[in-house]
Amino acid sequence: YRAITGLLTSASHETEDILASILHQAVQLLGADAGYIGVYENEGKVYRIKHSIGIDKPRLLDEATAQAGMQGEVYASGELFYVDDYRSYPGRIANPLVGASATTVIMVPLKQAGKVHGILAVNWVAEVHPVSNADLDALRQFGDLASVTLEQDTAQKQIAHIAFHDPLTGLANRASLNHYLEQQMRQAKCCGAKGVVLFIDMDDLKSVNDNFGHSSGDEVIVAAGQLISAAVGQHAFVSRQGGDEFIVVVPGDNSREQAGAFAEAVMQKLCQEYTVAGKTIHLSASIGVAVYPDDGDAAEDLLKKADNAMYAAKEAGRNCWSFYEPVLLQTAYEKMVLTNALRRGLERREFTLHYQPQFDAAGGRILGFEALLRWHSAEHGVVSPSKFIPLAEQSGVILPIGQWVLEEACRFARRLAEAGQAQIHVAVNVSTKQLIENGFVDNVRRAVAGAGLVPSQLQLEITESVLMDSVEENA
Repeated sequence: YRAITGLLTSASHETEDILASILHQAVQLLGADAGYIGVYENEGKVYRIKHSIGIDKPRLLDEATAQAGMQGEVYASGELFYVDDYRSYPGRIANPLVGASATTVIMVPLKQAGKVHGILAVNWVAEVHPVSNADLDALRQFGDLASVTLEQDTAQKQIAHIAFHDPLTGLANRASLNHYLEQQMRQAKCCGAKGVVLFIDMDDLKSVNDNFGHSSGDEVIVAAGQLISAAVGQHAFVSRQGGDEFIVVVPGDNSREQAGAFAEAVMQKLCQEYTVAGKTIHLSASIGVAVYPDDGDAAEDLLKKADNAMYAAKEAGRNCWSFYEPVLLQTAYEKMVLTNALRRGLERREFTLHYQPQFDAAGGRILGFEALLRWHSAEHGVVSPSKFIPLAEQSGVILPIGQWVLEEACRFARRLAEAGQAQIHVAVNVSTKQLIENGFVDNVRRAVAGAGLVPSQLQLEITESVLMDSVEENA
């Protein structure tokens, strides 16, 4: 009772410490000469001693056949098993350390969910020990306590796995990556550790989800995770951040050439044909590369830089990789500031439309006007359309801006009609984002109706590049 109470009130919460203490208390309480705790591994095919006292100590961590000897009897029956004199036991292990000196041996099973997962054993040396019911009951109690400890350890490992692994791919998740990178950064600061970070994003996975369903997209993500792991090897840390983004950390003193070789190997692996819903689809990936500590010695900063490099690879045409360069961070910051100002531009009424006349080449008369969007920012002054239009499309701000342009152009066309120029049309450029929006047609109808316009006065200009982008996004 005192032994078990001591275990339950022990300050230690480490599984191995508790098991070692259980074994020590059991051997001491029964007055035995030796003992051990063993566990079955590989679905009961292998048996390994994890903690031992006395003559079994030399066998610590050695693999043994699980079905042989007394451990085989316990595994098969799931019940306590003992022999008076192990020296005359027919199934004794052919081990000079044990078979020649052990006498009385008692083994109790350690169970989890009703299945035998291990053994708690005590034995005596030289002389046969009379076994009482009290001995058996005491060992059973210690066995129950060891079983509970193993169950708790298994549960904690399962919880830890869930907490630190992606449920879809089984790879490390964001929390696990942050913990690993923080360790690497500490080593980089104190011990000069170096390494490579790859930020990987699959190209066009959205088209798989949209056309074949998210379950098909998940299959591609799982396959991509396996391909990445195969490309970088066991030494690398591979994680999935969610969606179609993966991050790989390759520790070691790698040159920039070697870092590029890692990125190239991953890209070549991922750029291939994937079978999706019985069809073959070609997919690729874009990769950003950062090197630590050269590019940074803080985890968050390093990931941000690798992310910027990945977007540079996207802008370079996809299916390629890019190193992080300081100019990328500056460019990303400028984009962020400009995008924020862009979002406030509509509220501040900083946008205007300029109308460029379109002439009849033969007669020189005006056939129509093209509405050209201009932005005069309170913070940044006059901003070129070539600079702010792509930002508006990337951020999604193009949708409210595009709707405002549409309505404003319709009002201008209405004023032309009221001035007796209903034959003159007004042309409006339409972006990819607007064209693929589900309510695009309804938005046009509302703008035309709201201005009281004859539909023929409005022209929508859709360039070839817009059509190609639209086809790609809806393929």
